[in-house]
Parts: sequence; structure tokens; C-alpha cells
Amino acid sequence: MKQHRGFTFIELMIVVLVIGILTAVGAPAYFSIKDRAAMVKTKSNMHILQMAAEQFATRTNGIYPIELTTQVREIVVGQSMGSTTDSTRIADMCPATGADVSTSQHALLPGGGAFVNPYLATGHCLDWMSFVYGLPCPPCFTVIAPGCSGQGTVLWAPCGSYNTYEGCTRYAIYGIGTRYVLLESAIYSWR
Repeated sequence: MKQHRGFTFIELMIVVLVIGILTAVGAPAYFSIKDRAAMVKTKSNMHILQMAAEQFATRTNGIYPIELTTQVREIVVGQSMGSTTDSTRIADMCPATGADVSTSQHALLPGGGAFVNPYLATGHCLDWMSFVYGLPCPPCFTVIAPGCSGQGTVLWAPCGSYNTYEGCTRYAIYGIGTRYVLLESAIYSWR
């Protein structure tokens, strides 16, 4: 008797069909989980920025910086609150990627890859919006590209009262998510 080696064409087609069905069922779940994880990381970055802003404000009697690279001493001296050599700031660079958001010991945001864009490592993880009196309008949703702001970017939005020493009394923090701006997670400070 002749022994068959290998599979018949029908058997191979059944295997391909089973693999196709498993892929069709599993791929959407995988991408959904991946999107949710990126959204959670963006919300985490929003919270980290809020904590850094509040830590900064404790050193400046409740004044927040307009630009995230403003140093504590600029506000303290400018507002005649005394003198200090405190060069603490929220970020070393803004807009920034995860590699350059915090490169010194003076930045309150964490460095070493802890504050990164979850959608694209070379995209901005941090950016800021222009100062407005009152409440800033939410930014538009944009898809992320290398070296740009978009999905996964956390936006600092200074608002409220403005003074000439790079300080403001309120802020909002927005995060750009997978398909929309994280409005429900916007953080506002009303001092």
C-alpha cells in the first residue's frame, strides 16, 4: 500500500479557513484593547501634568505659568513676592516629545520615557495653547505625525487672569485621544 505524505488540498483549505475566522474574531478585540491602553496613558499624562502644575503653584503662591518652561523665580521675582534662585519649571521644552520633555533636574515632569506619546514615540507628548481670558475652547482632533502634535498629545491651556510675569490664575488640560479630544477628562483649576 501506498502511504500518503502531507495534507490534501481540502485539509489545507480548512486550516486556512479556521485561521481566517480566528483572525477576524481576534483582530478587532486586539486593536480595541490597544486603543483603550493608549487612551489610559493619555489620561495618565494629563494627571501627571496636573500634579506638576499644582506643585509649581505651591512655590508661586497659586500662580500658574503661561508657558511650561517658565521658571519659579521668574514669577516670584516678577510679582514682588521676594527673591529666589529656584529654577524649577514644569517642562524643559514645550512642545516636546518624550525624549526632550524633561532632560534636567529642574523639570517637574518625569523624564526617562515616563511621559511619552502612547500613539507615536516621535510625536509630541506635550504642547500648549495660547492664553485666553475665561475658559479655552477645546482643541480640534488631529491624527498624530512624527514631530507634530495630535493623538496622545496633552495640551496645557492657560486661562483666567493674566499678568505680565508669565503667570495666570487658571488652566485647563486637554488630551487628544484615539478619535476625539478628551473633554470629559479636561482638568480645570478655579482658584
